[in-house]
Amino acid sequence: MEPVWGGRHDTAATLRATCALALVQCRNLGDLGILARLTETLVDPEKTVRSEAARAIGCLGRPEGTLPLRLKALVNDAEPEAVGACFSALHAIEGRAAIPFMERFLDAADERAEEAAAALALTREPEAFEILKRRWERGKRGPFAAALVAAIALMRMPEAFELLVQVVEGGLPGAETAIRALAAVQLPADLGARLETAAEKSGNPRR
Repeated sequence: MEPVWGGRHDTAATLRATCALALVQCRNLGDLGILARLTETLVDPEKTVRSEAARAIGCLGRPEGTLPLRLKALVNDAEPEAVGACFSALHAIEGRAAIPFMERFLDAADERAEEAAAALALTREPEAFEILKRRWERGKRGPFAAALVAAIALMRMPEAFELLVQVVEGGLPGAETAIRALAAVQLPADLGARLETAAEKSGNPRR
């Protein structure tokens, strides 16, 4: 801790985060020894360290690592990004088996739910897309709709592109996000034409 204006600042957080990742390579400790140390690091005062500890557990790949990751996600965290790191690490270890656990967090429609939605999208699993699509269809004009659209935009799947065009056509929450995401994609001619028409009507032409 170093003195700064108004208090003290932890200047070693970046070092601890780097060490958490490096610890995975210390095989002389044994996987369970490494996991024990990383589990303690999941409650570090700095979110960067907590996030990197979760990532390190995912890199370790031990099934036992899913237990502290699930617990960390369930007890919440002041910084949603740390919970998001737990979701990604869970998928790295469990694969598709982690999807139902992440889906449960969507009900809250809060910052943790946004992290869960993004983590689901980054699995690129068709099952995850169907989950996000169903949630969007149930509340496409609700406060959580834009976050779901942003997550779906990460999936880079034909089905996701179709849904994003529908968002623009309907002038629904998240339409600007959908336009930006689709601007970087080579769409089929018919879908591209629909997007151009809808974007012009909305006053946000595709660039």
